[in-house]
Amino acid sequence: ERYLEHQVDRVSGILCAVFHSIEDKERYLEYQVDRVSGILCAVFHSIEDKERYLEHQVDRVSGILCAVFHSIDDKERYLEYQVDRVSGILCAVFHSIEDKERYLEYQVDTILDGFFRHLNPRSFKKVA
Repeated sequence: ERYLEHQVDRVSGILCAVFHSIEDKERYLEYQVDRVSGILCAVFHSIEDKERYLEHQVDRVSGILCAVFHSIDDKERYLEYQVDRVSGILCAVFHSIEDKERYLEYQVDTILDGFFRHLNPRSFKKVA
Protein backbone atom coordinates (compact mmCIF):
# COMPACT_ATOMS: atom_id res chain seq x y z
CA GLU A 1 0.00 0.00 0.00
CA ARG A 2 2.83 2.40 0.85
CA TYR A 3 4.42 1.66 -2.53
CA LEU A 4 1.16 2.38 -4.38
CA GLU A 5 0.62 5.60 -2.40
CA HIS A 6 4.16 6.64 -3.30
CA GLN A 7 3.46 5.95 -6.99
CA VAL A 8 0.23 7.98 -6.87
CA ASP A 9 2.05 10.89 -5.20
CA ARG A 10 4.83 10.68 -7.79
CA VAL A 11 2.41 10.72 -10.73
CA SER A 12 0.43 13.56 -9.11
CA GLY A 13 3.67 15.50 -8.82
CA ILE A 14 4.41 14.94 -12.50
CA LEU A 15 0.90 16.08 -13.46
CA CYS A 16 1.29 19.20 -11.31
CA ALA A 17 4.54 19.99 -13.10
CA VAL A 18 2.89 19.56 -16.50
CA PHE A 19 -0.42 21.27 -15.71
CA HIS A 20 -0.28 24.46 -13.64
CA SER A 21 -3.83 23.96 -12.38
CA ILE A 22 -6.69 21.47 -12.25
CA GLU A 23 -8.41 23.60 -14.90
CA ASP A 24 -5.47 23.10 -17.27
CA LYS A 25 -5.66 19.35 -16.78
CA GLU A 26 -9.43 19.28 -17.30
CA ARG A 27 -9.15 21.38 -20.47
CA TYR A 28 -6.45 19.05 -21.78
CA LEU A 29 -8.55 15.95 -21.08
CA GLU A 30 -11.63 17.54 -22.68
CA TYR A 31 -9.52 18.38 -25.74
CA GLN A 32 -8.35 14.76 -25.99
CA VAL A 33 -11.93 13.48 -25.74
CA ASP A 34 -13.08 15.93 -28.43
CA ARG A 35 -10.16 14.92 -30.65
CA VAL A 36 -10.94 11.21 -30.38
CA SER A 37 -14.67 11.85 -30.88
CA GLY A 38 -13.85 13.87 -33.98
CA ILE A 39 -11.73 11.05 -35.38
CA LEU A 40 -14.51 8.51 -34.70
CA CYS A 41 -17.10 10.77 -36.37
CA ALA A 42 -14.87 11.11 -39.42
CA VAL A 43 -14.37 7.34 -39.67
CA PHE A 44 -17.94 6.28 -38.91
CA HIS A 45 -20.82 8.24 -40.43
CA SER A 46 -23.26 6.92 -37.84
CA ILE A 47 -23.48 4.99 -34.58
CA GLU A 48 -24.80 2.03 -36.60
CA ASP A 49 -21.64 2.02 -38.74
CA LYS A 50 -19.48 1.98 -35.62
CA GLU A 51 -21.47 -0.85 -34.02
CA ARG A 52 -21.30 -2.94 -37.20
CA TYR A 53 -17.55 -2.37 -37.40
CA LEU A 54 -17.03 -3.40 -33.77
CA GLU A 55 -19.20 -6.52 -34.24
CA HIS A 56 -17.16 -7.41 -37.32
CA GLN A 57 -13.92 -7.08 -35.33
CA VAL A 58 -15.26 -9.32 -32.55
CA ASP A 59 -16.36 -11.94 -35.10
CA ARG A 60 -12.96 -11.75 -36.82
CA VAL A 61 -11.01 -12.26 -33.59
CA SER A 62 -13.34 -15.09 -32.52
CA GLY A 63 -12.80 -16.74 -35.88
CA ILE A 64 -9.02 -16.49 -35.52
CA LEU A 65 -9.16 -17.97 -32.00
CA CYS A 66 -11.36 -20.84 -33.20
CA ALA A 67 -8.91 -21.57 -36.01
CA VAL A 68 -5.90 -21.52 -33.68
CA PHE A 69 -7.42 -23.44 -30.77
CA HIS A 70 -9.56 -26.48 -31.52
CA SER A 71 -10.99 -26.45 -28.01
CA ILE A 72 -11.17 -24.35 -24.86
CA ASP A 73 -8.72 -26.81 -23.27
CA ASP A 74 -6.16 -26.05 -25.99
CA LYS A 75 -6.49 -22.33 -25.32
CA GLU A 76 -6.16 -22.75 -21.54
CA ARG A 77 -3.08 -24.93 -21.94
CA TYR A 78 -1.54 -22.36 -24.28
CA LEU A 79 -2.19 -19.50 -21.85
CA GLU A 80 -0.74 -21.51 -18.94
CA TYR A 81 2.34 -22.22 -21.06
CA GLN A 82 2.76 -18.49 -21.80
CA VAL A 83 2.49 -17.62 -18.10
CA ASP A 84 5.09 -20.26 -17.22
CA ARG A 85 7.38 -19.00 -20.00
CA VAL A 86 7.19 -15.37 -18.87
CA SER A 87 7.70 -16.38 -15.22
CA GLY A 88 10.77 -18.33 -16.25
CA ILE A 89 12.16 -15.36 -18.15
CA LEU A 90 11.58 -13.03 -15.18
CA CYS A 91 13.31 -15.46 -12.82
CA ALA A 92 16.27 -15.71 -15.19
CA VAL A 93 16.56 -11.94 -15.63
CA PHE A 94 16.01 -10.86 -12.04
CA HIS A 95 17.78 -12.72 -9.25
CA SER A 96 15.65 -11.03 -6.60
CA ILE A 97 12.66 -8.76 -6.10
CA GLU A 98 15.11 -5.92 -5.37
CA ASP A 99 16.71 -6.37 -8.81
CA LYS A 100 13.31 -6.15 -10.47
CA GLU A 101 12.33 -3.01 -8.52
CA ARG A 102 15.62 -1.31 -9.40
CA TYR A 103 15.08 -2.17 -13.06
CA LEU A 104 11.54 -0.78 -13.04
CA GLU A 105 12.69 2.42 -11.31
CA TYR A 106 15.36 2.81 -13.99
CA GLN A 107 12.75 2.39 -16.74
CA VAL A 108 10.48 5.00 -15.14
CA ASP A 109 13.38 7.44 -14.74
CA THR A 110 14.38 6.94 -18.38
CA ILE A 111 10.83 7.57 -19.61
CA LEU A 112 10.44 10.69 -17.43
CA ASP A 113 13.82 11.97 -18.56
CA GLY A 114 12.70 11.82 -22.21
CA PHE A 115 9.27 13.22 -21.37
CA PHE A 116 10.57 16.33 -19.62
CA ARG A 117 13.25 16.90 -22.28
CA HIS A 118 10.45 16.85 -24.86
CA LEU A 119 8.37 19.33 -22.82
CA ASN A 120 11.10 21.88 -22.25
CA PRO A 121 14.47 20.92 -23.76
CA ARG A 122 16.18 24.26 -23.04
CA SER A 123 15.55 24.56 -19.31
CA PHE A 124 15.77 20.83 -18.63
CA LYS A 125 17.66 19.92 -15.49
CA LYS A 126 17.89 16.29 -14.48
CA VAL A 127 16.83 15.69 -10.88
CA ALA A 128 19.02 13.11 -9.16
